Amino acid sequence: IIFVYLILISFSCTNGKADKANQQKSLKLKSISLAENYSLPLDAETPLWNYYSQQAEIDGKPKLIWFNPNRYSIDYFDIQSQTLERKVKIDLNGPNAVPGMGLNSSIKFINEDTVVLYSGPLRQIFLTDISGEVYKKIDLSDYPSGFGSIALNTSIAYRKGSVYMQVLPIIPIDIPENFNPKYNKIAKIDLSDGSVKEFEIDYPAVYSDKNIPQQLKMMSIIYN
Repeated sequence: IIFVYLILISFSCTNGKADKANQQKSLKLKSISLAENYSLPLDAETPLWNYYSQQAEIDGKPKLIWFNPNRYSIDYFDIQSQTLERKVKIDLNGPNAVPGMGLNSSIKFINEDTVVLYSGPLRQIFLTDISGEVYKKIDLSDYPSGFGSIALNTSIAYRKGSVYMQVLPIIPIDIPENFNPKYNKIAKIDLSDGSVKEFEIDYPAVYSDKNIPQQLKMMSIIYN
């Protein structure tokens, strides 16, 4: 529906020289209907509550990527065949281990060669291929700020070899008086060398002097 509206809007913004009949003739809309009984079966190990899901296209086919904390795996569902076609176990121990994939963590599928896993508790980024083989680790634990979100999921955007995440202040155990760190920052993290650049996004003026709850400062990030 959104796609149809965008097409209609784009045509409504033309210079008006083409008559309405020609516009209607040239505008060919194809509708795709979903069967009312469409379902995606889950196995007994898959929790219904999932907070690291995303869509992707692999070999030209739509997939749903689903993090399964019960078996500590990344599951790949094929949308067209309505099947779980791949279960990629993530190691918890050993040289290929990716620990700490709990709250304040995230997964970003880039392509079959690059899957970004961010462990919030460890403040580390792991790069794996689609089989789960870890080939690079970026340690951000010494950085003066954290990354991600205090929400159940951590929004990550990707563009040209870098990931973008929200900068989170590290709150001390003994919080100083008038402790008011900035949450409205985005970090660009270069996956080649782990370097970080921060960018601040100003609040609208009406909120600049307000004490906003922390939950309302969380960003959902895309790269536009």
